[in-house]
Order: sequence, then C-alpha cells, then structure tokens
Amino acid sequence: MPGVRSAKWAGLLLIGWGCGETPKPAEDPAAAASVAATSAAPGSAALGSPTSAAPRPLPQQLIGAWQVDLDYIKTDSEMLALPPDKRAKAMTMAKALLKDLRIVFGADKTVSVGGKMQTSRGTYRAWATAPDTLAVEAKLITANEAEEQETLTVKFVDERVMITGKDGKATRFKRAPVAR
Repeated sequence: MPGVRSAKWAGLLLIGWGCGETPKPAEDPAAAASVAATSAAPGSAALGSPTSAAPRPLPQQLIGAWQVDLDYIKTDSEMLALPPDKRAKAMTMAKALLKDLRIVFGADKTVSVGGKMQTSRGTYRAWATAPDTLAVEAKLITANEAEEQETLTVKFVDERVMITGKDGKATRFKRAPVAR
C-alpha cells in the first residue's frame, strides 16, 4: 500500500493503510476548554468542580494501553470515499491487521507498540502543548534492533485520543480492555 513506513509505525498510525484522517481544527477556546474538561481521567472531576479532586495532568492521562478504534475507522473520510465493495474489503483487512495492536504508555516512561506477532519497545517523553493536547517523543527499538524516533501529537477527544504523525494523518485510539 502506498506510503508505508516501517511496519511498526505504519501499524501505529495506519498511515500506509489509508485509515488516517486529517485532524479538524479546534472550533473555539470555549470548545477546547470543554474538551479538556471531558478528557479528565475516569472517576475524576471535570475542571472547575469544587467537590472533587482535579483531573490528572495530560501526560498522566496517556498512561495505559490503547487500541485502534475500529468503529471510528468506518467513518473515516478516506474509508467513506472508497466504493462499497472496496470499503468492505478494507474494513476486513483493517480488523484483521489491527485487532491486536496495542500502544502501552507506562508510568515509568516506557512504551511498547505491537501485537501478538511483534512488539517494539522503548521510551517516551510527553508534554502538554494545549489544554487537551500532548507532544510525545518516542524512541523505539524494533524487533530487528533498529532504532526509530518519532514525535507525535496526541489530542484527547471524548475519552479517546487522536494520534497524529509528522505527515498530518491522525488515527483515533480508545482505551484497551484490561488483560485478565
């Protein structure tokens, strides 16, 4: 497929598979404040609530396991532009390739990207660039011992995150279920 980078980052961002989208610009400051309030950690209060603890800082909200939001891919503009028969095949392929993909951001600043077949591990650092947005610099060692580095933009939207690579394509991720 066109534009495929290494399999790891292509899997992370879905760039080569045409399942990314160009992020929409923020509407207005009030909307951004509303999004920031809804991006609080589960169980924590929204901004400005006098009765509960303040939400965790954005870098801490990133901690945990994330998986591709496959339901969201169905509504992606590039996916909708495909003819119905090709769209069905593309969704089948996306589900098969991405169902086990996880990005895990550890509290100890470690990160792993991968699934059952192959996982890359490394470190990351994250810092807020807006009330609802982080910059994340990840350094990974792939299975074949190659070093890779990428700076991503992570925007918190409706208890999900949009992860955007340097090429401007974004993919929506949701919290992965806790492994038992």
